[in-house]
Amino acid sequence: MGDPTEGLTKAMSDAFSVVEMSVEDSATRSPFLSALTGHAKTASVNHVGNDLAHKVVHDTRFVEVHLGKPALKHAESVAATAGDAPTAGHEEAFADHFHMDPCFAGRDVAECIGGSLFAAGSPEFDLAETVVDNAISLLRRVAGERKDEPDLLWHPPHLRSERAAAPSNPLHAMGGLASGAMGGLAHAVGGGHRATRRDDAPECLTQTLLGATDRDAAAALTTTLFKAVGATLRDNPSPALNVARAPCKIFGDIHGQFRDLLLFFVEFGCPSHRCGDVEYCEYVFNGDWVDRGHHQLETVLLLAALKVRYPRRIHLNRGNHESAEMNAGMSARGESGFDADVRAKLGEWAGDEVFKVIQAEFFRWLPVATVIESAVLVVHGGIGDGKWTLGDLSDIPYPVEEPRDHPLVWQLLWSDPDWRGDGEEARGVHESERGLDVKVFGPDVSRAFCHMNGLKCVVRSHEYVPQGVMIQHGGYLATVFSARDYDYHDAKDTGAQNDGAIISVTHDAGADRDVLRLKAKIIQKTGV
Repeated sequence: MGDPTEGLTKAMSDAFSVVEMSVEDSATRSPFLSALTGHAKTASVNHVGNDLAHKVVHDTRFVEVHLGKPALKHAESVAATAGDAPTAGHEEAFADHFHMDPCFAGRDVAECIGGSLFAAGSPEFDLAETVVDNAISLLRRVAGERKDEPDLLWHPPHLRSERAAAPSNPLHAMGGLASGAMGGLAHAVGGGHRATRRDDAPECLTQTLLGATDRDAAAALTTTLFKAVGATLRDNPSPALNVARAPCKIFGDIHGQFRDLLLFFVEFGCPSHRCGDVEYCEYVFNGDWVDRGHHQLETVLLLAALKVRYPRRIHLNRGNHESAEMNAGMSARGESGFDADVRAKLGEWAGDEVFKVIQAEFFRWLPVATVIESAVLVVHGGIGDGKWTLGDLSDIPYPVEEPRDHPLVWQLLWSDPDWRGDGEEARGVHESERGLDVKVFGPDVSRAFCHMNGLKCVVRSHEYVPQGVMIQHGGYLATVFSARDYDYHDAKDTGAQNDGAIISVTHDAGADRDVLRLKAKIIQKTGV
């Protein structure tokens, strides 16, 4: 019998003139997907060249030195600006009597790395950076866990001791939970509640991320963070559409499975300028971060903090579950809706108030699409009937309270490819089994939509797929789903377990022409 992937690989190759798709698994992944990998060339991406090119365009350069040591709460840095000597802290990293030449004038570090709307040292900036740093500290502990298990069974590590042995991964040079400038931050934004150092961190993962001492402090800091991300989203000149560049990573549904999110950062790089790749790689998180999972609030706390800290590198797409109506409906059905999760973490009264802030400042301001390199469109659900253009997104009035309030938003967040696959019977647009005027679309619709909009393909999420990724419609469509073991219930009922995946989008610098390469990267199901 011939190679079962040969025809699919050829179909993908024929479908794209400047976009190539492949699937890559790490360690002991699916043999089927490994076979696909054998047909793909290795991409070579000149990250440094791309980054420098953009700095030259802006006619500015920045010199900064990061020195990280094991067990530090985070790497320390020192900078020099035009005509100045290096700031105190690590002068030994510069020559004696050094003064920066004006032609190398640098901007503020917050501007250079991600372009935060908030100045370094502001309460909002420091809060966002603290949440990110604390997540990195959790990440290093997760990386050292000996047992892989579904998020439902995971007990977050108690980050008490700075002296715990760290695994050998270079990423783990990051140490304990951050407090630093957070010492007085809670007084400024939280009604006198103080953030705390890692050694005193409470067991609640929400409080651990925020560095808060109790629920009241966590509620106050959460409110501040989501007001900051709301201001960041409103600063987008095109509120419905994000614009991203390659290299880029696309994350599918997470549904509160915080451990899976951290594992993807461990395996394939994390969004940190201290120990990750956010300086040269952008991230798209394609919605459905909440409902069902045990760590919904923690997941959106981290994504909000990343958006505040690195707004030019982090792109957030709304999913159908980023909706107050959807959250309440899930809770009413006993399926752990986001509103119930917030109340469980922050208390009944405070939780209700914070939930309202998240809806008002975050969910209703989220974009509904991201376009990467003018070639790859990322939406949560699908393209609906496909009879719309990217220009139509600018006609969506913001804020969008609920997806049902706008027909195009409704289809972008809810529609699916036809369940009958790529066959002739799937052609065209049909009513979905979901009801509620949701559409399913066939391979001809995807092809026509991409040609009309000058796109090469569409990446969407929204549906569980067993191997975390499914390439469809002759290559014009791909589904990516990041939450592993999505239907797992408990040790006695494993449900339909699944792999989780992300998709990386890179330039193939070694090709005869500029080729965008889409590559799925998979973390296998736990097998519990």
